[in-house]
Amino acid sequence: MVNDKWLMVNGIRHNKVNYKFIYILLSVSLFAYSCKSKKHLTKTTPVAQNDTAAKVKTPDSNPAKTETYQFKTIDWSTFTAKVDIDVNTSAVSLPISNFSGILRMKKGEYVWLSVSVPFLGEQARVLITKDSIKVLNKFNKCYILADYAYIQKFSNVPFSLEKLQAALIGNPTVDLSSAIFIKDSIGVTANVEDNATKNTIKALLNTLEIFENAVEDKIKKQDLRINYSNFNMIESTKIPYSLEFNTVHPQQASIKFDYDEPILNKTLSPDFNIPASYTNCSNK
Repeated sequence: MVNDKWLMVNGIRHNKVNYKFIYILLSVSLFAYSCKSKKHLTKTTPVAQNDTAAKVKTPDSNPAKTETYQFKTIDWSTFTAKVDIDVNTSAVSLPISNFSGILRMKKGEYVWLSVSVPFLGEQARVLITKDSIKVLNKFNKCYILADYAYIQKFSNVPFSLEKLQAALIGNPTVDLSSAIFIKDSIGVTANVEDNATKNTIKALLNTLEIFENAVEDKIKKQDLRINYSNFNMIESTKIPYSLEFNTVHPQQASIKFDYDEPILNKTLSPDFNIPASYTNCSNK
C-alpha cells in the first residue's frame, strides 16, 4: 500500500515535479548571472594565479601600498560523491522535498547527476556538458536533449559548465584579479562589480577558505547565494561537505547538498544511455 501511494502521488504529479525540480536544480545551483559580465570600470593589475590559490591585491588609498590575499581553491580533475538533496521552493508544491543521488564531475567536461526518491529508486539522470543538457526521465520513460537555450524557457539566465562546477566544488566562480577586498575580524570579502552584476565572495580570515559565494543581477533584480560548511579532508585536500543554494528573487528557493563519501581524482565515466523505447519529451 505504501508503494501504491507513492506511485499515485508521483504518477499524478511526476511531470511537474521532474521538470520543475530540474529547473530549480539548474537555475538555483548556477552562478549564471555573472557569466556575461562587462569589463569592469576600475581595474587593478592582474596577479598570476596557480592551481591552488587565487592571488589578488587590495586597492588602497596609498597606491604604493597593497595587501595580497590567497583564497584557497580546490585542485581537482574529477569529483564523485553520494549526495542528499533537500529542496524548498515557492515555485511549485512538491509532494516530496528530500532526494538522494550520486554526483560525478570531470573538470571542463561534464556534470552528471542521478536523482532517486524513496521507494521508487532512481527517477532521473542529468548530464550537462559544455554545449548540451540531457535529462533522462525514467518514471515517464522519456528524455530531453537540449542546448543551453533550453533553460531560457524557464529562466532568462545564461550559465556555463565551468561556473557550475566551481560552485559545486566550492571554488571562486569569477575572476578575482580585479576584486576590491575588505577585511574584518571574521574574514576577507572580495567584491567584483560592474554596471550589471555584483559578485561577493567571502573567505575565513585564518584559513582563507571560501564560506559564501553570492551574485546579484542589478538589472534583472535577481540574486543567488551559496553557503559552504562542514569542511573535511579528502586525502590532503579540504572540501566543503555541505552546500546551500538560496535565491530570493525572482522566486524564493533553496537547495541543500550534503556530500557523503566524496572522492577526488578517480577515473569516472558519465553513464547516460537512452533506451530505444523512450520518447522525446523536450517540448512538454
